[in-house]
Amino acid sequence: MSKKGLGSVLILISTFLCYSVGLCLLVSCSGESIIKTRKHIILKIDWTPEPTYFGIFYAKEKGFYKEAGFDVEIIYGKGAPIVAGEISLGAVKVGTTTSDNILTQVAQGRKYSLCVPLLKFNPFAILSLANKPVRSLDDLKGKKIGVNVESITYTQYLTALRNANIDKSEISEVPVGWGGAEFLVAGKVDAILGYITNHGVDLQAKGKDYVSILYSNLNIPLYSYGLVLAFAPIDSTSEDYLTECEMFHFAKATMEGYEKGAASKIDAAKVLAGIEPSLNEDRIIYGIDKITRLNAESKANLENIDLWKQDISERNRQLAKSYYRYDALAAKCR
Repeated sequence: MSKKGLGSVLILISTFLCYSVGLCLLVSCSGESIIKTRKHIILKIDWTPEPTYFGIFYAKEKGFYKEAGFDVEIIYGKGAPIVAGEISLGAVKVGTTTSDNILTQVAQGRKYSLCVPLLKFNPFAILSLANKPVRSLDDLKGKKIGVNVESITYTQYLTALRNANIDKSEISEVPVGWGGAEFLVAGKVDAILGYITNHGVDLQAKGKDYVSILYSNLNIPLYSYGLVLAFAPIDSTSEDYLTECEMFHFAKATMEGYEKGAASKIDAAKVLAGIEPSLNEDRIIYGIDKITRLNAESKANLENIDLWKQDISERNRQLAKSYYRYDALAAKCR
């Protein structure tokens, strides 16, 4: 056989072997397909990096998403209400929002594929300094409270006052924008409406002892899930759509980030501080500790979350609940 003929035969054999090996890489002995390449996923968090999202960044840094078959890119949103809408419309495939915003979208006829709570508590609170404490809603009468009327903290605050039969005119409101802690420290207000995971952590990082009234601890509790990983409706015509089991494994990797990040909080704090240098590592650790404790203590569940939201039909409440089906997918996708 000529050298040219032998070369052709070798090329054919090489091609056959590569094809055969390629099939073996794609199919296991049981005939089930296995992951060959990672799927690129854009994950949109609803705000800029904060301790609230520590588990997401930890999952990416430590390779939990890669192990699950995903190459994840994290981008930042402009608020939970906006991201909730983007997900429900399919403009964002996966992102974070809150349970009350999911319920609002469902009431407008929007849909989701899967919703998984990451912060299983309502983070909203009334905060005051320990040397001038506000321990109950009645204590607010005649005092100044820092508010942001554009925030859902204010909406829930008004609900809490109605539930307690307190006229809001008995309390002086001071606009503080999206901040608040600095107004409290400066003595410009007696209390602020805020997030225990943000404003409370800010006060702790400043070395200020404070008193908090969690909305979920009121006489008539206001329960919610403070952070939810939500997936867009499945659109099989889209090149980057996620199957149900891919959603499950993505969510599982995210929860692994929160679990292992909490167990290695110093390392998790370094990861997040590396992403957002303006965040102090001690502040991040305070946030991780608070989130972990409140998740463990939470009494929120699918039967009591967001009952404070008015004008939502029972049908829409049940429909929203149906998207929290991580456990149902676990049996199918493990």
